[in-house]
Amino acid sequence: MNDSQNFLITVQGPATMLDVLEHFTKQLEERSFSILDMHYLNCQSALFLLIRLEVSDFTDKNSLRKELDKVAKKYQLELLISPLPEMTIVSPVHRYILTLLSQQLRTEFLTKLSCHLRERQLHITAVSPLDAEDLQVFEIKIHVDQPIDRQQLMQELLELKSEFQLDFSLQSDDLFRRNKRLIFLDADMTFIQCEMINDMSRLAGKETEIAEITNRAMDGEINFKEALRQVVALLEGVRLSDLERLILNISYTPGVERLVYILKTLGYQIGIVSDGFTRIIDHIKQRFDVDYAFANTLEVKNGELTGRILGEILDGHQKMCYPSGSCSQRKYSSRTSYCSR
Repeated sequence: MNDSQNFLITVQGPATMLDVLEHFTKQLEERSFSILDMHYLNCQSALFLLIRLEVSDFTDKNSLRKELDKVAKKYQLELLISPLPEMTIVSPVHRYILTLLSQQLRTEFLTKLSCHLRERQLHITAVSPLDAEDLQVFEIKIHVDQPIDRQQLMQELLELKSEFQLDFSLQSDDLFRRNKRLIFLDADMTFIQCEMINDMSRLAGKETEIAEITNRAMDGEINFKEALRQVVALLEGVRLSDLERLILNISYTPGVERLVYILKTLGYQIGIVSDGFTRIIDHIKQRFDVDYAFANTLEVKNGELTGRILGEILDGHQKMCYPSGSCSQRKYSSRTSYCSR
């Protein structure tokens, strides 16, 4: 039989002073307990404190309640102390972090995401915000009994990504996550806020034709490589000068410049991998001092696109291979790399 009990302490109300947390923890100093979990939020004149404690049976629980209640009344806060049922907690075998990034995180998306994860028997254990200035970024902790196929889950979530205009990543929640030093980002709709092929189709006056090819590829009527060849053939005659003017007006994802700066400052290597074109990706690489850049190469003659691709076509499968190749080249462990698609 256990000689301790777990309690959940909830405190909420107006944040009138900055030393509220200090006064609550002061009352716990002389007690025999362990903090198992704690969440604290103090912003916009509102305070929320959640502490999960393991309290020894030898602790005077009535005295503890009185002391905490005294602090709560002093600051006009609501206090709730709830005993938690005794149960055997089995540590989950596999833990993951799903990171969400969006300008506006809609509740409809969270509903659909929660439903999908539940159907996959993936259990959400915590949701935490991250500081990101103009963007909303949340980390969702997921526990599951069996290892999951991360690429498959990311593929399943792509429909939500397109519907709600957000980006996400999935990684194992372990020590390697904290130590990673090589990050790969996709370009279109991740590093930049547009699909460049759409803008290029307008330059060529082939919007309708290219849209039809894209739809056929998405419906599985033709594979990606054949679709890309047909699209590039329609770009024949586009002047390089016009393409370069288009590239100079790329709309970048808000906060991406600060993100790159912070990662660089922390010593990260950064790469961009895209099934788009090197003319665009190389410009981004130079502008942001990115370490790696991989994409398809358009043939140019006499200042115009010829409608052909040079070399092997980089598709979705190869996009996932380039980070592994860079890991080997730079002697990184493949577990320390990260790819946002």
